[in-house]
Amino acid sequence: MDQRIDQKKLRRYEHSLVISGAGIIMFGSWNIIKTAVFFVITPIDKVYTALMRDIEIDWGDVPFSKETGTYLVLAVILMCLLFSLLLRLFIGRAAIQEGRRIRRRRAVYVVLAALVGAVLLFGIVVRVIAFIKGVETLSGITGASTVSIFVDVTSFFCALELVIAAIMVRRLRKGAA
Repeated sequence: MDQRIDQKKLRRYEHSLVISGAGIIMFGSWNIIKTAVFFVITPIDKVYTALMRDIEIDWGDVPFSKETGTYLVLAVILMCLLFSLLLRLFIGRAAIQEGRRIRRRRAVYVVLAALVGAVLLFGIVVRVIAFIKGVETLSGITGASTVSIFVDVTSFFCALELVIAAIMVRRLRKGAA
């Protein structure tokens, strides 16, 4: 009887691992969509000015125009988005493969999912504090910031669920062996 209950729990956590893995991938895609919409709404010059407001760069003899700075900022943002998407694809695919018993993964993706969750939690706290204090966002659209906070909270819980499910799957498989 106990063995059957453990198998039922194992299947439930494996299913949760598959769903959470797909969620991590979808929320990674959401970041790309959100940023694309942000750049459609907000002129890049405004983004550059806001980011470089407190940074003074002495380039010496190197000519550095505002246009070049704008493209550099855009390139860095795009590289960070690409890294974030690839990281989430790795985490999500690894979770799905382990949940479907296709391939047993090492704990690397679980640690990375926990780090993604910690970064999300930090970002949520910072944005909630900024929202409460009334700090204006770059886009100036408060509703978009509110929706983005709720989506990030959901993404955080998806990462948390993935970590919990992965740990439980490993425990139950270890106990069954």
